[in-house]
Amino acid sequence: MEMQNKNIPMLELLLRPAFCVSGGKITKINQAAAPYLLCEGMDIMPLLATGAEEYREFEDGCLYLTLSIGPRVLGATVVAMDGDHLFMLEEASALQELRSLSLAARELRDPLTGMITTASQMFPHADADPTQRAQFNRRMYQTMRIISNMSDAYAYCQSGNERMEYVQICNFLEELLDKTAAQLQAADIHLQYSLPDKPIYTLADVEKLERAVYNLISNATKHTPAGGTIKVVLTHRKRLYLSVTDDGPGVAPGVQGNVYSRYLRTPALTDGQEGIGLGMVLVRCVATLHGGTVLIDQPQGQGTRVTMTMDIRQRGSTQVRSPILCIDYAGERDHGLQELADVLPASLYSQENID
Repeated sequence: MEMQNKNIPMLELLLRPAFCVSGGKITKINQAAAPYLLCEGMDIMPLLATGAEEYREFEDGCLYLTLSIGPRVLGATVVAMDGDHLFMLEEASALQELRSLSLAARELRDPLTGMITTASQMFPHADADPTQRAQFNRRMYQTMRIISNMSDAYAYCQSGNERMEYVQICNFLEELLDKTAAQLQAADIHLQYSLPDKPIYTLADVEKLERAVYNLISNATKHTPAGGTIKVVLTHRKRLYLSVTDDGPGVAPGVQGNVYSRYLRTPALTDGQEGIGLGMVLVRCVATLHGGTVLIDQPQGQGTRVTMTMDIRQRGSTQVRSPILCIDYAGERDHGLQELADVLPASLYSQENID
């Protein structure tokens, strides 16, 4: 029990509900987790709502999965610690923070719409001061992305609003990644991808999945220098594993446990590069929606690798789709230009009509 004793002081300092697991059993629970009626010696596997297979393979890094504890399904961040695993549960207050951000985003939309209207009057012609127009357009796309993430993160955490379609996932990703690779070339970033040769059909919420992929790539660009390469790999085992690897130095072990909930942190001077942190909220919610998890690790000699897993869900019908009209989250604008606005050069936005 040496490892258990070493983790006890650190565990009690955590404000979040947390517990340690060793050999598949809970070995220590902190005070914040006491209301969840977890017991030392309890098997962890029966509690896993999503991520059982991924957890069996988990050796290093930071894994996001969900637990079924009584009537509740809770998100949990799992960090590997010298052979043991530290589970940190999400609290109800975290969801309330997302709800507050969503309400704030609604208030920001009206003045943003007014700014866009004013901009259309300032730049009535495409050839009028094209450099200034391009720079302004890019800034507006960046702002729209932030507001969109603030608005939608809370909704993504709720069940019942998915729109599932029967799609050929390799074709879907090939089209998306071809377009993204062409856009990233303008930023001197190379995108390489590898997909299975055989077609793979599955039920998926296409818009949410696309947005998750864009966020994974956008995060990777922040740690990839000019001339660097981002690698995207889709592998098919019992389920789908979509990995995005950057050219950066990797995520510091000290911050891994907060990657999936950075929006709750106290802002620091270094936050300019990282952003609010809602992108990973969207990614983990999309993974959970598709029965999967998210793993952040650093393979030998590589940068940070983020892997989102998905169940392969197949049914007799060719399509399962809600009849409810779904409003495009980017306002029918180019999704790639919005999601990658932090890295793409302003020249790509010179011909965009933002009104």
